[in-house]
Amino acid sequence: MKILLLFACSLACFGQARWTTCYFVDNNGVETISQIPWQNCSHVVMFKAFPGTAAGVGNATVDTSYLPNLAALPAAAHTSGKQALLGLSGNDAFPAAFGQSTSPALIQRFVSNIWTMVTANGYDGVDLDWENTVDVGKYGNLISLLRARAPAGKLITMAAGNFSGLDIVAGANFAKIDQINIMCYDMDGGPPGGFSVDKTWYNDALLIGNSGISGCDWRVGAFVSAGVTYSKMGIGMPFYGRTWSGFTQALQSDVGGHGVTVLYKDLQAQANFIPANLFYDSTYQSDYLSTSSPAVWTSYTGPRTIQDIVAYQKTRGFGGFMTFALHYEFVANAATFAGKYPLSTALAKASTPTAPTTVTLTVTGGGTTTVLVMPLPVNIQVQ
Repeated sequence: MKILLLFACSLACFGQARWTTCYFVDNNGVETISQIPWQNCSHVVMFKAFPGTAAGVGNATVDTSYLPNLAALPAAAHTSGKQALLGLSGNDAFPAAFGQSTSPALIQRFVSNIWTMVTANGYDGVDLDWENTVDVGKYGNLISLLRARAPAGKLITMAAGNFSGLDIVAGANFAKIDQINIMCYDMDGGPPGGFSVDKTWYNDALLIGNSGISGCDWRVGAFVSAGVTYSKMGIGMPFYGRTWSGFTQALQSDVGGHGVTVLYKDLQAQANFIPANLFYDSTYQSDYLSTSSPAVWTSYTGPRTIQDIVAYQKTRGFGGFMTFALHYEFVANAATFAGKYPLSTALAKASTPTAPTTVTLTVTGGGTTTVLVMPLPVNIQVQ
């Protein structure tokens, strides 16, 4: 009797993330759809649509007035072999609109309008980003109804943090969601970050080892406690940092809360962005810039942070990554692809493992042991 064994392995066997979801802000004035680095993303979110209103009250419609290129993104994504998601976020002018459109009287119509907007414009799914004035029960109902009425193959993804009850929403509904991308950013500043007083702190600290201070593992921990599996979560990273004037390092007392946001493309164009001023905090895992004259401290996501984010993803088994937002890194006049898209390229490089080309087999029999190193894939016949 012969037994035929086929040994072969795809990249997925070796820890590759299943997604890198990138946010594209339409009509951003910097980067067009044709300039999206498609090879660095698996999914691209068109940001943003929001609950529509009539006389300032949510009316179950989907407002896409900020999206002049609404239909163009899915076409470009599919040409590149990628998927496009319609981002549905809060209504900044009327924050109550999300809750109003998910009321018992309107939620069925709202769900129908969401899927109609998605399918009519060729999107592969919807990305939910309800962060303010969240009603946990209504949010859960929205997710349940979206899944129940989803056209075949359509995705539901969610951006979330451990605030506004989003961890509770995710914990109760993660089986209905394809991606839950944890916003591991905007964690700098005072009491909201866990400090008793305002202090300089990282926008994007990864591992803090202290549940009382804001960091990505602290934020993720709330979702794990709520029952969400790592494989459903993506690690979200910002393509921007925070600058604090008058300070040179983290954990210095400051009355004021947050630093000033600086986009990565602008940060690296600054005269002080030189190797002598660039450092890495290996304890809290974040890149930072520091100068003493004048005193300036900037925390930011850089290539070294990304290396540790990828290692964190592999160690814990996260499903993937999320980046916000693509035009924050885009350097239009750079000569190379990596120069135009420095952070998304660094992430793509770090998160794409090199598959082994050989397999080592130890064969024992007849009093002897033979070690064979064979190229993959390999067919093995055992008699």
